[in-house]
Amino acid sequence: MTEWSVQRLDPAELRAHGAEFRDIYLQVYQEPPYHESESDADDFIGHLDDQIDQPGFAFIAALSAAGEFIGFAYGLPFSAEQWWRNAGDEPDLTRGQAKFAVFELVVVAQWRRHGIATALITALLESRQEPFATLCANPTAPARAMYDAWGWRKVATTSPPKIGPLDVLVKALT
Repeated sequence: MTEWSVQRLDPAELRAHGAEFRDIYLQVYQEPPYHESESDADDFIGHLDDQIDQPGFAFIAALSAAGEFIGFAYGLPFSAEQWWRNAGDEPDLTRGQAKFAVFELVVVAQWRRHGIATALITALLESRQEPFATLCANPTAPARAMYDAWGWRKVATTSPPKIGPLDVLVKALT
């Protein structure tokens, strides 16, 4: 029997469990190299609540066999004209094409290295119609090497306020 599973959550389910996802976010992002705070976790929930009802929003949760949330991934489509703020000009590879932006992929520490992150990102991206996916990753985080192994390619750098430089990554979906 599998010790965990992944499932897509609709906006009502996500809102009902928002406090649990805030706690997971805080638990993961308090770790180095992020060092985020309670205030950052509150900001995360505020941004998530703003995004839930946008067209194309998708949220995948990982649950333990006991029914406890242990990770999540989510994102939104970017139009052909959208690109990451502070990332400079969009590369020729994706310019003028729709993209799916992955905003978060997190798994609590004790559940890492069980294939959960792979299952989350696969479930999030498997039915997307956009030709590309994109995300931003901290270049010093252990997860950064995972993206390389999955075939993501660095195409730019962005420096959001309070966060510092992030690698902008792209992966072809078709």
